[in-house]
Amino acid sequence: MTASSKTSSLLRFLFVVTSCLALPLCAHGQLFSEDYEGETVGAQPTANSVRPNTNTTTASVDVLAAANNPAGTGNGVRVLDNDAAVTTGLEYNFVPNVASQISAFRLDFSFSNLTVVPTGSSSDEYQTVSGGEFFDAMSNSANLNSNGRRFFEIRLYADNTVDFISNGAVGTDSTNNPLLTGMNTLSAFVNDFDMQSVSYTNPNTNMSATLAANSVAYYLNGTFFFETDLDTGDATANNPSPMSNVGNSEGNFGRIGINTNTATFNTSYAFDNIVVTQIPEPSTLAGLAAGSLFLLARRRRRKMA
Repeated sequence: MTASSKTSSLLRFLFVVTSCLALPLCAHGQLFSEDYEGETVGAQPTANSVRPNTNTTTASVDVLAAANNPAGTGNGVRVLDNDAAVTTGLEYNFVPNVASQISAFRLDFSFSNLTVVPTGSSSDEYQTVSGGEFFDAMSNSANLNSNGRRFFEIRLYADNTVDFISNGAVGTDSTNNPLLTGMNTLSAFVNDFDMQSVSYTNPNTNMSATLAANSVAYYLNGTFFFETDLDTGDATANNPSPMSNVGNSEGNFGRIGINTNTATFNTSYAFDNIVVTQIPEPSTLAGLAAGSLFLLARRRRRKMA
């Protein structure tokens, strides 16, 4: 390769890197994806935690056939809780171990309300979709069934509304937001970095957007809806520091889940197309750009000498 062709290659590489700085999706990677196509219809799906251990007619997590799945095309999954004595749940680790936990990511999923609320009964029961720390993949125990381990929380209500809950000391909530009849989509962009913002691509405009430190932004059915703080006061069990919490530590995410509460009665939702994608740390791409500029400058100095 000639000196001029080497310089041209370096310039092309620099162009790609600087383009990635403007388009944040260029350098991220998909960590987890589940569309239930390989699962057995009517059975419990494969996951790190599924509750109850055995499905019943009043409490179950079961794979839906395409014809019965209003949350997407092809198979889906139903989370049903019509039993106030038990909880139902479905949880996935999206990293292989504690050391692999991350700070910034995007969670996407589609969903549909299957609940039939009888006349005169309560419609304020809900299921939570949340994120938190990696939990032992060999255990079927739940980890995100407690508010103290949910670093962000989405509540899907029996009456077809959604709440976005911070649970933090400074964060605000957005409540009683109506959902579409039939399929809805939700994207959550999470930034657990304590001192820096991250860039991500707005799913509606495809333009770059900025997410502040320790915050989460929600897009409902493709449109920006709400941004609030993570629950920064929650203790981080996987962090070696005994006094660490979400607000003073990073790399705290490795698990997502859907859960009901013990008192929940009469909620049923279908879910599909669950995807977790990492958002790159800004310093990663900035470091690549700086290194490329250094190499280019050094090559030019050699040519002039």
